[in-house]
Amino acid sequence: MRRLPPLNGLRAFEAAARHESFAAAGTELHVTASAVSQQVRALEAWLEVALFARHARGLELTEAGERYLPELSEAFDRLEQATRVLQSREAGQVLTLNVTPSLGAQWLVPRLWEFNARHPEVDVRIGATERNVDLRREDVDLAVRLGPSREAGVVSELLLRETLAPVCAPALLEGEGALAEPADLGRQRLLHIFDPHPGPPVTGWREWLAMADAPQVDARSGPRFSVWYLAIMEAVAGRGVALGPFSLVREELRAGRLVAPFEPWLPAGVDYYLAYRADALGNPALAACRDWLHELCARE
Repeated sequence: MRRLPPLNGLRAFEAAARHESFAAAGTELHVTASAVSQQVRALEAWLEVALFARHARGLELTEAGERYLPELSEAFDRLEQATRVLQSREAGQVLTLNVTPSLGAQWLVPRLWEFNARHPEVDVRIGATERNVDLRREDVDLAVRLGPSREAGVVSELLLRETLAPVCAPALLEGEGALAEPADLGRQRLLHIFDPHPGPPVTGWREWLAMADAPQVDARSGPRFSVWYLAIMEAVAGRGVALGPFSLVREELRAGRLVAPFEPWLPAGVDYYLAYRADALGNPALAACRDWLHELCARE
């Protein structure tokens, strides 16, 4: 028979140590802070070891607690992943894929029919968020993000190298005031995005105009959008010029709804990476989707 500590106490300790708070752990576990505290005390009594030093200013892990936490967190992560794999197989292989809203709308969703045709047994669920999801804690199997993941236990693979160039509606190349050279951008409404990436900054108008030798154009003017998709749709409508990422404007260029009047395409400064838990390739749906995404990007 395994000699295991009380499991409720282990869950309470692990959550409280992560949050450094009994109250926050109670919120996560749907119990009161007092209940979390009692479960941790019961665990400490069973172990005969103090895991927390309790101060007026809050909780602090003891040396023993610091040694115990990573091992315990890894055990919970493995238990959670084993459960996910079992449930996905029993439920017909459910796969949750998280992307940024712009990449989802402009790039992934229009191509997803191909994966569905190859793997009709996989139920794909797409989530779109700007924030970086926590693959170890959240119900997400794969994530496509700007920049590599830094999380322990998470694999991060280069998927798409991103480049940027001005794009606009074809009408802006015609008639009086038509765009003929980069300096003409000074007469246009420049469309910007906020940089949501916490790492190296994404290339913007300032960098592109400096490369194009158009310093007289005010790189700060024009509205700013929280996602690329909104700026691209504004450009399609003919209401300005966006610095468009090629992966997100490819179809608009191909269909003639946008044109790229000036070269070159500059590196965006960050690229798209595919991230998943290191122990997750045992999930056949995840492995199939990972391989398809890499194949798709290699083709394009």
